[in-house]
Amino acid sequence: MSSKRLACLFLTALGLIGIHSVPLIGQEQCLTDAWNAKKSGNHDAAIRAAVECINSFASEAKNTEDGLKNKPVIKPGRLSAPDRTKALDQGLLNDVAAAYIVKGEAAEVLAKNNAANADLQQSYNKLAIDAYEAALVYRHALVSDGRSPESFWSPCIAAANHLKNLTKADHSQVCY
Repeated sequence: MSSKRLACLFLTALGLIGIHSVPLIGQEQCLTDAWNAKKSGNHDAAIRAAVECINSFASEAKNTEDGLKNKPVIKPGRLSAPDRTKALDQGLLNDVAAAYIVKGEAAEVLAKNNAANADLQQSYNKLAIDAYEAALVYRHALVSDGRSPESFWSPCIAAANHLKNLTKADHSQVCY
C-alpha cells in the first residue's frame, strides 16, 4: 500500500473518530454512509446503507474469508506493519463485516426506541441478532479503529459481544 493511500486512510480515520465507540476506516462509500447515518441518529438509513454494502460485496467478502480459512486469525489491537498491510488488503472483507455491525447496532437502537410496540421491538432485535450472527462468519476481518494507524478491532469479536448481551450465548470462540 502506498504511503499516499495510507495517509489518506489515516486522515479519513481522524475524521471518523467518534462515529462509534469503535470507529472505523471503510473503503466503500456505502459503509461510510452507514456509519454517518448511524452517527446522525438516522438508524433506518444506516441499516439501508449497510444492507447496500452487504448486498454489493458479501460474495467477494465471503470468497476472501474462505481463502483465509487455513490462515491464523490476526488478533485485534496494535498491529505490526506486515499484519497491518494484510488487514488493509482485505478491504471488502473488512467493510462487509463492519456493515453487519452497523446494521446490528442500528437495529438495537430502533428496538429500544420502539419498546412500547412489542412486535416492532422483537422484529428489530431479530434483525440485530441476525446481523451479528452473519458477522461471525468473517473471522479474519479487522477494521482500523481510527485512533492510530496501527490499531484495529474485530467485527467478529464485536458481534460475539453484542450477541452475548442480547442472547446470553457466548460465541467468542468462533472468532479465534
